[in-house]
Amino acid sequence: MHPMLNVAISAIRKAGDILLHNYENINLENHDNIVNSIVLKKIINNVKNVIINVLNKFYPTHLFVNKNNFNKIDIKKGVLWVVNELNGKNNFVKKFPHFAISIAILVKGETKISVIYDPMKNELFTAVKGRGAQINGYRMRCSNNKKLSNNHIVFNNKIFTDLQIKNYFQIINKLCINKNKIKVTGSTLLNLSYIASGRIDICIHFSISKLILVTSELQVKESGGFINYLSSTNEFFNKHKNIIAGNSKIINYFLNK
Repeated sequence: MHPMLNVAISAIRKAGDILLHNYENINLENHDNIVNSIVLKKIINNVKNVIINVLNKFYPTHLFVNKNNFNKIDIKKGVLWVVNELNGKNNFVKKFPHFAISIAILVKGETKISVIYDPMKNELFTAVKGRGAQINGYRMRCSNNKKLSNNHIVFNNKIFTDLQIKNYFQIINKLCINKNKIKVTGSTLLNLSYIASGRIDICIHFSISKLILVTSELQVKESGGFINYLSSTNEFFNKHKNIIAGNSKIINYFLNK
């Protein structure tokens, strides 16, 4: 196993223990503005510190990056550990057991290792560039469904203006046919890990963050899947990274309809 992958797994499991402890013992719903509460920020900061401590022990010259400084750093320099301390904050505070932590290791701007951990289910999704993707040590393969029917589909449901939502539903309407099963889960990291593992056939995500993309794209590709960008006649959508993920045949089928 790749030595940096071993370290990343060790760090992310320790971080997961912090989320599990707080999930069981802290009632965040007692706080105003739950997702931005001081309590939640403290939990996320503890997760960050655990990962930094492990990183500094083994790789003191590597750089830690998260959403707070990701866009301020030249990712093509050196070795970066790109961390998302908690994806699915609303799920976490509502005690809906569907959230994740991620670590991506970038070397000169290229993702070499990706680790996504669901502490509630103890599921570890990993990928090493050129070596495939795994879930808890078993090889992952994306779905081989070739038609735009009988799919399990996930998407995010951000609120847009009237004009923007019109374009949003033009895309969704292509999917809400032929007995497709539509889901909104609240965790983009797990959505894309589920694409890699074949649990989900199609993932549509609007305004996806680059931080999530550099982590998840490697897992999808190493499992035989693809991520394509969606375009639109609406200027709003073209200014943001909107993606569809799945196997190549179903993506092409959708984009060419």
